[in-house]
Amino acid sequence: MNTITELAGAYSIHPHQTPAISGARPILTHHALHQLLSRQPLSQVPHTISAIFTLCGNAHATVSQLAMDTLSQAMAAPTPTLTDAQKQQLRLSTLHEHIQQVYLTWMDKNDAYTQQAWMNYLQQRSTQLEAHLKTWFSQHVLGQDLTEWWHTWRTDGTAALSHWTQTSPSACAKNARAHLYLTQWAHGGDTFIPNTSNLRVIHQHWQDESEFALRPHINDTPLESGVWSRTHIAHPMMDNAWTRMMARLVDAVELLMDTDANYLVTGCTRITEHTALAWTEMARGVLIHIVELNPTKTAIAQYSVIAPTEWNLHPQGRLAQTLSEEVDDNMAHIKALVSAFDPCVAFKIEGTASCTK
Repeated sequence: MNTITELAGAYSIHPHQTPAISGARPILTHHALHQLLSRQPLSQVPHTISAIFTLCGNAHATVSQLAMDTLSQAMAAPTPTLTDAQKQQLRLSTLHEHIQQVYLTWMDKNDAYTQQAWMNYLQQRSTQLEAHLKTWFSQHVLGQDLTEWWHTWRTDGTAALSHWTQTSPSACAKNARAHLYLTQWAHGGDTFIPNTSNLRVIHQHWQDESEFALRPHINDTPLESGVWSRTHIAHPMMDNAWTRMMARLVDAVELLMDTDANYLVTGCTRITEHTALAWTEMARGVLIHIVELNPTKTAIAQYSVIAPTEWNLHPQGRLAQTLSEEVDDNMAHIKALVSAFDPCVAFKIEGTASCTK
């Protein structure tokens, strides 16, 4: 495989089978990124990484740069942190990723009003004027005042989501209402919240298992990493597949209200003189980069990305269990269920000849 498209890979979904999920992203296999990055100047690595992972490219570049900055310093030096400008850029890029996904999956793109609203958004996005963006989101996504919606969510949690879904005239609320059947699936699930302890466990697994990035776990437990498991989320979002889907909307609202850019948590753990593990919360969950330099700290010795998709589509994870044991035979329902876990790569549903459309 020698093109970015081939390296991106894909997943296959096998309803009512065990395992119910197969496939992988070859770009994350052992040494794949090293082969692409080892001959590049270290200053170029974050730019190349963002070009390889075009979805959420800013988050990838931010984490890569944080690891590089950490390793450029002495072992005892304080770990670098993001500047206010970097934090705002990460916040806005994450927000825009959410809005794009809301438009692509929740809104009627054949509707003339929606098309005009989308053009207005694109024009306002280029100006980065937040007052315009908040107004646009209130009118075209929520169908009500943004601040009012946010306060209600902060007070009532998922009950507020349910009420908005049932009462708002917006196209997004209508879409959410049409997917309420997802409340019957994927209850429970263990989430990954980054801290010093579990990040070091991840590094140990990474050292011991050559393909760890393809099937991440913590002590044999596959966790979930999504916008439903933020460090600073006001209410738990792990009730079912529907609340996982709705978490994107909540996250977008939180980011719009987060003018100080402190909602998304980012950090870096220095493992050795030559190895660092940097991470950030981003549009699909927690993104981790593990960077190891050669003994002279002049080139990449090893580079791995551990991304939310590999947590969430783990063949022993909660989604796979639901697909094996609980989901019905409606192909649209299966697709919506998988999409609720927010994979960033293509997937196809196998063995669906008998599924209803």
